[in-house]
Amino acid sequence: MPGNASRPSSLIHTIYGEFVRRLGGWISIADLIALMAELDVDAPAVRSAISRLKKAGTLLQERREGTGYRLSPEMGPVFDEGDRRIFHSLGPAELADGWVVAVFSVPESERASRHQLRSRLSWLGFGNAAPGVWLAPARVLPDARLLLERLGLSAYVHLFLSEYAGFAELRSAVGSWWDFPAIEEQYAEFTGAWGQVAADLRPSPRIEAVEAFRAYVPMLTQWRRLPYLDPGLPEPLLPAEWNAVAARAVFTELHGLLAGPSLRHVEKLTGLSQPRPEPTWPDLTWPDPYPADRRNAGGSAVTDHAPADLLIRSGAVHTLVPGEAPHRALAVTGERITALSPEADGLDHLIGPGTDVLDLPGTTVLPAFDDTHTHLILAAHSVHDVPVHRARDLDGLLGLIRERAANTPPGQWIRTTINWQEVNLAEQRLPRTEELDAATDEHPVLVRRGAYNMVLNTPALRLAGITAATEAPPGGVIERDERGRLTGRLVDKAVALAERVLPRPALADRIEGLRAASADYAATGIGTVRDCLVPVEDLEVLRAAREAGALSVRVRALVSGFGARTPGQVDELLDRMEPWRAGGDAWLSVWGVKFGIDGGIEAGALDEPYEGRPCYHGTLLWDRQELVAAVGRVVARGWRVGVHAWGDRGLRTLLDVFEQVIKDHPGLAPGTLVVEHGGLARPDQRSRAIALGVPVTVQHPLLHDAATAQIRAWGGERVRGIFPLREWLDEGALLAAGSDFPVGPYGAMVSVWGMTTRQTVAGAQGVEHAITRAEAIGLHTVDAARLLGESGARGSLRPGALADLTLWPADPFDCPPDELAGLRPVRTVLGGRTVHRI
Repeated sequence: MPGNASRPSSLIHTIYGEFVRRLGGWISIADLIALMAELDVDAPAVRSAISRLKKAGTLLQERREGTGYRLSPEMGPVFDEGDRRIFHSLGPAELADGWVVAVFSVPESERASRHQLRSRLSWLGFGNAAPGVWLAPARVLPDARLLLERLGLSAYVHLFLSEYAGFAELRSAVGSWWDFPAIEEQYAEFTGAWGQVAADLRPSPRIEAVEAFRAYVPMLTQWRRLPYLDPGLPEPLLPAEWNAVAARAVFTELHGLLAGPSLRHVEKLTGLSQPRPEPTWPDLTWPDPYPADRRNAGGSAVTDHAPADLLIRSGAVHTLVPGEAPHRALAVTGERITALSPEADGLDHLIGPGTDVLDLPGTTVLPAFDDTHTHLILAAHSVHDVPVHRARDLDGLLGLIRERAANTPPGQWIRTTINWQEVNLAEQRLPRTEELDAATDEHPVLVRRGAYNMVLNTPALRLAGITAATEAPPGGVIERDERGRLTGRLVDKAVALAERVLPRPALADRIEGLRAASADYAATGIGTVRDCLVPVEDLEVLRAAREAGALSVRVRALVSGFGARTPGQVDELLDRMEPWRAGGDAWLSVWGVKFGIDGGIEAGALDEPYEGRPCYHGTLLWDRQELVAAVGRVVARGWRVGVHAWGDRGLRTLLDVFEQVIKDHPGLAPGTLVVEHGGLARPDQRSRAIALGVPVTVQHPLLHDAATAQIRAWGGERVRGIFPLREWLDEGALLAAGSDFPVGPYGAMVSVWGMTTRQTVAGAQGVEHAITRAEAIGLHTVDAARLLGESGARGSLRPGALADLTLWPADPFDCPPDELAGLRPVRTVLGGRTVHRI
């Protein structure tokens, strides 16, 4: 670990800011000395630093079980502001957002105030454009206003919001207003000190709590000044090869790895404990979307006369508010909807010089859709992979691999896209190892179908360490032929044997993958995804993509708990998630943890045997009491849990688990525990889930693409009963819809079409379970927002809601069925910002 060069007072600031505030706000001097000793600071230096901090008004002495110190009340806002800047530092601002300009004049007799003002503006990231004129990206305004008012300096300052109009080339001017070399030097020092630490921990991120503390405190101390020096200037104005991105990636990775264990160490050494926050559960109530004071006599929304940023005139605006007739005009100001009108010109008084007016009478407006069970991370991984989903037979699939091999240096991995089914190939089977070897034996090849099936060629098997003697992990299959030879196929838990040796793509490549994949989701009308198997380390990849402006959808991450089975492993996972408890925003947040109780098509746990396999009933992946313990630990820490359950035996066992967890944790709100799929639910299991208050996510696109394989595995009768949506809804269940990409295709209207027609690649399946278009659209909008706890902000179109909306070239409520599946929006808008347009 790098040596500790920080001053004792700075280290104490970090300990109070990161730990003591969360553990009641007070610590004894004896415990503080013990903690500082682990940072190689002796007791006299600690006492001297405490004396200075006490004199400065930062700390107040207070005797409890012994002598100790707490933060003064005045420091609360300072540390709160620090949290925002340190842990949520932003990527580059947008040039279009403009600037905040601070103009001040301080009399010579008050030069101390002038010095303080300059230093504080510099501390906030302002650049000095001219004597008495400082500026920063406009988003710094709230922090600037709060700081200047708190320090009593606001009387000297005038704050303006502005944009640059001329005359010099702005990039060169900015280079004289900020000291870029000095900022880059500090970023380079940070990356040089801590980049190797992150690299060393990456292969095996487990670390002793005391060692985590010894690294984390000096790392955080060195980092916390940098977000103040760097205000996040627009990317076109930054120097070439700006090194802030690399430094921020190192910090976020180490913060995710070290913060949780460090807190545990402080708790253990001091005996102080962290008050567990009250869980924030999904909002399962219907708020009044249009309060009486927001309506006029005619029933339309009331708004003031401030100009709108966006005004849409449309053939129909379906708000999805119960009982609300379609409107014709909608206005957006900032991120939110501000007005609706039944008349196309009813909001024209809100048009100002800067209003973007979309006069599209042939379009229909709906809320942006949610995909409540999908895998954006996997979609991003596949962006640059061999597109075997385009193949219609094995010759075509192998030809695509040969073509990629011809353009890939020997020894580099070749991977395929994952959104395809072998039963949809002419041969209706996966390729074999020897066929992949014939395509290329100079590259390790991984052919992946969905999340839980792989076929490897010989070089890939060799790198994964898989031989004829290798035993499959519990819940997994290493397939062999009738003579005991490897076929190259890995199923369910066995795929981890290959995943562990795959090279990790560069961060920049992963960000670009997310940029492309999320843009494609948005192009289908999807505005928010609930990504249901995010490795905890990939949260920082999502954060980096968010900061780079690469996400075209909102993301609600369901962190993978598939590798966490023991109490210690679950606690370690939750510790790594801890920084995300308040670390998200409206674009990116963590929803909870995902477990799986059974497999999918090959291993869903059934009461009756598989078709043609009288002795095979699928696989249960958990002992019931062990899963009760794991889920209980998660909900006790204030997180929600979604559990994959496909078969009726798997679902029955899961409902036993959920019932016990609810008993063990009285007051657990409905919506805390969610069934993912429940595809083969029996009538009694539907009733039981509803009685327990357990929502279910359903995915007709999965049924559409996988129906042939499911019929082969489970028989036609069972497949016709998959996702009985009509019965679920009639019985009062809370459902939300998704795709389960890569097993099924993502897309708003392809899902609505499927739920209303029950069409699949194997023909219509169980048409008696079909639902109406209004119900299907609701499962992707109002009901999805309820599941996510965001029904007050998204899911319907009303004043005050986020302006997440889609514009369609035809009305999805009444266009012909044969047009519905292929319908795509002409525009997708999130928070008032267009993320897709045709």
